[in-house]
Amino acid sequence: MNIAVPFLLLGILFSIGVPVFVALGVAGVVGFVLLKGTSVMMSQVSLIAFSSLFSFSMAAAPLFILTGFLAQESGVSEDSFSVARKWTSRLPGSLLSGSVIAAAFFSATTGSSIATAGAVGKMALPEMKRYGYNMPFSGALVAAGGTLGVLIPPSVTLVIYSSFTDAPLGNLLLGAFLPGIMAAFLLIAGVTVITRLRPRLAPPINEDYSWKERVYGLAKLWKIGLLLLVIIGGIYGGIFTATEAAAFSTVVALILLVLKKGKSSGRPFLKAFGEAVLTTSRVLIIMFGASLFSHYLLLAGLTPFLQDFVNNIDANRWIILAIILVMFIPLGMVLDSVSMMAIMLPIFYPIVIAIGFDGVWFGILTVLMVEIGLITPPIGMNVYVIHSIMPEVPLEQTFRHILFPCALFLIVIVLLCLFPQIILFVPNKMSP
Repeated sequence: MNIAVPFLLLGILFSIGVPVFVALGVAGVVGFVLLKGTSVMMSQVSLIAFSSLFSFSMAAAPLFILTGFLAQESGVSEDSFSVARKWTSRLPGSLLSGSVIAAAFFSATTGSSIATAGAVGKMALPEMKRYGYNMPFSGALVAAGGTLGVLIPPSVTLVIYSSFTDAPLGNLLLGAFLPGIMAAFLLIAGVTVITRLRPRLAPPINEDYSWKERVYGLAKLWKIGLLLLVIIGGIYGGIFTATEAAAFSTVVALILLVLKKGKSSGRPFLKAFGEAVLTTSRVLIIMFGASLFSHYLLLAGLTPFLQDFVNNIDANRWIILAIILVMFIPLGMVLDSVSMMAIMLPIFYPIVIAIGFDGVWFGILTVLMVEIGLITPPIGMNVYVIHSIMPEVPLEQTFRHILFPCALFLIVIVLLCLFPQIILFVPNKMSP
């Protein structure tokens, strides 16, 4: 009975609209008190806070967040969309495909899905409206493209996954690179097919560029290339750990801002720093509440119980994996990404490892499921970001078109299950 009380309390707190970090923290504290008493709870809270928030790998999260905001202030998002637009101009739904490519480029400078959706949406959506695109469909696709921010490295979500599971962060970041590119190309292919079949969604536009303009335009991507060289090249070459790469990328992004703005860099820097502090604070406070609840789950012995249960039923390991992944979908409808991982990973990560799956491979699948959660109603944070850019479009109309990109992400997951080396090839080639 004591084990069930925190879960019931958690459900009640969620149902009355209590903030997620408060609900998880209160449920975790109550669980501690019921199992071990008040004195043990008081002694453990500070230790949990320190161990969950002050690890070396976790330091990468605020650094990657700051890198993203500094890069945004230095004009990376505008350059990305300008280049992508030229290269997709001959495709059906060219602005939609361009926004996906721009999101992929911008994701290489920031670990935030919301920042990616917001930055690309502010540039792409007014242009789509100007050319008569179906705005609910366009909003859904830009929101889905924004989710590449949690997959293509650097990814704050992967930093948090590493913190919960102790999976090597460098391998996670490297392993996400090819799946991120694959997800972007599948979104572009899907957009091309559906807009060719239903041209009213994205009417053709009279816009064409010469090959010379396209090739010369690539020079605008040098900032993104430099940041990728520092992050991916540094980790792959064994020059940096993931946290060190995050620190160096922040320095590089700051230099890029100074080169862009010159003597007027002060105000953009303070804006980027302030937004990074607010975003980091939200992530860390949710991490703290989530860590309290996850430690309660471990203390209650729920994970060993489920491991024994799985061993006793002797089910096919792929069926077990499918059940675990599907559980992310309803959770994604009511929780943010950090809270989802806080509830799921302490319970199911040991089971996934025990039945013979790789922790890095499972991490990328987890992030893909989190991507789906970021665009599914009623939470769907990326869709709300897009709605703030085009408030004249009813939110429910945008949500109606979300099923299409969700189906594409599920195809990516199936392909990664069939061909796990798509994830593991780069980490396995990593220098010792």
